[in-house]
Amino acid sequence: MASQKDLLEKWSSRIKAEKLDETIAVVKNALAGYKRFPKSVRVAYYLHGSHLNGTNILYNTPVDVAIELTSVTGSSKSNEDPFEGKGLTYKSFRENILESMQNAFGEGSVQDGDNAIHIIGSPNRLPVNVLVCFKYKLFIKHGRDEVEKLGVAFYPKKGKELIINFPKQHNSYEAVKESGSQGQFLATVRVFKNIRDRLVQMGHMDENRTPSYFLESFICNAPTGMFTKDYISSIANLLDFWKKNAWRNYITIDGFRSLWGDSPQSWNVEDAKFFLEAIRKVGKDPAFWQAGTDA
Repeated sequence: MASQKDLLEKWSSRIKAEKLDETIAVVKNALAGYKRFPKSVRVAYYLHGSHLNGTNILYNTPVDVAIELTSVTGSSKSNEDPFEGKGLTYKSFRENILESMQNAFGEGSVQDGDNAIHIIGSPNRLPVNVLVCFKYKLFIKHGRDEVEKLGVAFYPKKGKELIINFPKQHNSYEAVKESGSQGQFLATVRVFKNIRDRLVQMGHMDENRTPSYFLESFICNAPTGMFTKDYISSIANLLDFWKKNAWRNYITIDGFRSLWGDSPQSWNVEDAKFFLEAIRKVGKDPAFWQAGTDA
C-alpha cells in the first residue's frame, strides 16, 4: 500500500500525453482544408492550457487549442463592434470554425459547447477543446499611466457578455513562478489538482467549486519559498499561510487581474475557503490518502 509521501510524489509528476502532437496536427489540417473563410480572414492557432504548461493530471485531458482571428481587434476603449466592416461577425466566424471541424472529424464527433467547440477523442488522438476567439486590447490603469494588455476575447454561445483571456501572459507569469520556485510551483499545482479530484470522487465537494484556473491562480499568490520537494511540508505550509494571510489583493495567473469577483471570470472567497476546509478535514484521514492507491 502506497504511503502519503509516495502518493504525493506520484501526483506531483508531470504527465506527457501521448498523441499530443498528432492531435494538434489534425486541427491544423482541418483549418488548412477549409476554403469558405472570407478573403479578409487571418487566423492563428496555438496550444494553451494544461498540456502547454504541464499541469494536466490525466493522460486523456482534452487538449486546449485557440483559433484566433488576428484580422479583428477589439478594445476596452471602444464600444464599437470590432467586426464592423470586416465582412463577418463573431458568430459567423465561429460557425466557419465549427463547420471546418465537422468536415474534418464528422458531425457526430464535434459538439458546439458554450465556451468552446468540443471534439471527441479517438484511438488516434486526444479530445480537443477549440476556443474560437479574436484579438483584444485591454487598457488598465497602472498608477498615473495606462497600460495595454493584449489578449483574446470571445462570446459564449448562451450569453452576450464578452469573455477576455490572456493565455500568453498566463504562460509567462507561470514560467517566472516556476523558475523562482526551483521548478516546484507546477508540481505543487498538480498535487493540489489531484487532491481536489480525490475530494470530488469521495463526495466531499462539488467539482464546479474549484475550477483549475482559479485553483492555479490561488496557489500562485503564495511566496515561492513555500514550494518544495517535500510535498507534505509544502501542503502544511501553504494551508498555514492561507489561514494567516489576507487574500484581498490576490491576482489571477495572468499577473494583473483580481482573482475575486462576481463575474464568470472570477472566483469567490467562499468557494476557496470551502476547498481549504475540505483539505483540513480529510488531511489526517488515512482512507483519503489510501483510496485508489492500489489500482
